[in-house]
Amino acid sequence: MWNMYSTLDSGVRIKLKANPFKLFENTPDSIQNVSNFPVTDNTNGSYLKSIIPIADMLEKGYVCPAAMTNDILHKVEYTSDYDKLYPRLVTHEGDKFNIALGSLGIHKNIHWEFQHEWRYILHFYPLNFNQDPGRVTTSVQIMANKLLHGLEKQPFPFYDLQLDDTAFNQMEITLSPKISAGNRLIVKSLIEKYNPSALISESSLLGLI
Repeated sequence: MWNMYSTLDSGVRIKLKANPFKLFENTPDSIQNVSNFPVTDNTNGSYLKSIIPIADMLEKGYVCPAAMTNDILHKVEYTSDYDKLYPRLVTHEGDKFNIALGSLGIHKNIHWEFQHEWRYILHFYPLNFNQDPGRVTTSVQIMANKLLHGLEKQPFPFYDLQLDDTAFNQMEITLSPKISAGNRLIVKSLIEKYNPSALISESSLLGLI
């Protein structure tokens, strides 16, 4: 795996806690700043937290329900089952249909089982909730029909989540078992400058390969 993802003379492995992402407080003021409608504060100071600010969703016209939870880390299931590897996402029942986006990204071919992979999975939907509340249901229906006919795209090609400062400071770095002296020095210099509290350790394969 060192050779697969990097090279033996330059690779590092970065370890963070399971959910290292920054949590944002969705205060009424932060939402009101980008909302077209008045926001009432009935929270008594207890605000919903999310790894993506609700204000960002309203401002840019998308929604990410999983961002409100801590349940975005999924263990990959390795299988030879064709139906799981290539799931049928759309099913029809009469004039109704269902799009099973939850089937995406959780299975890999059994040949990759040695990876023991976990994945963070977030689904982003191009829905603008910053509009007349009475039109939200209609907007969902329009988006679903566009998805069904391949006319809708994700709102952006990628999304960078922010790391929590504490999680970043608790970073652990394992060096490749055959890292070069120059790259070892570079890693130590970067840690000293940007994250002096991070721990550096040697690979258990040091001297064995």
